Amino acid sequence: MADGPAAGAELCWEDWLPLGWRLAPNVSGAELSHLYDAALTRLNAVLTVGEALAAAESSDDAPPRAQDILRLEARLNLLLAMVGELLAAQRPRPPARAVRLGGGWVEWRDPHPPAAGDPVAIELYLNPSIPDPVTLPARVEAVGDPGQGAAVVRATFLEIPPNVLNAIEKLIFRWHRRRVAEQRRVSPPKF
Repeated sequence: MADGPAAGAELCWEDWLPLGWRLAPNVSGAELSHLYDAALTRLNAVLTVGEALAAAESSDDAPPRAQDILRLEARLNLLLAMVGELLAAQRPRPPARAVRLGGGWVEWRDPHPPAAGDPVAIELYLNPSIPDPVTLPARVEAVGDPGQGAAVVRATFLEIPPNVLNAIEKLIFRWHRRRVAEQRRVSPPKF
């Protein structure tokens, strides 16, 4: 994907994620506030599920009470996953695409992209256990040359509140930290 304006200056989440978009003209005021409130709720859910998974991975040395809590949390996560599967059957997710998510922007490949300048609502499914997308209002800044059958689309989020930006950046940081840890497990440093 194309380098963003701050390529290399900030972390970004690069993955294959289900992403959908729809035109969203005239999103402002109360509707914009509502979209960001809902997005923050879903981002916090994604962060919470991610914390539970990280805690479960390091639970071998936890005290017995903490292990009980982790088992209870695992059951709740299983229930959440089952409900998510039921909802997903009723409302299928969009196809997974190559996605780059930064704090204030998103970039993806699309065979049928929106036009540059279009206001859109981006729907990102960031965790398979959470059936609802994080929906973020944005404006398409650029549509790159279609390569490999799909154009590269870059959109920036509209008037993103600091608490939503903070949640996105926290999610990106955790994703990056997990990737680094995975790489170290696969190929430990040589001295």
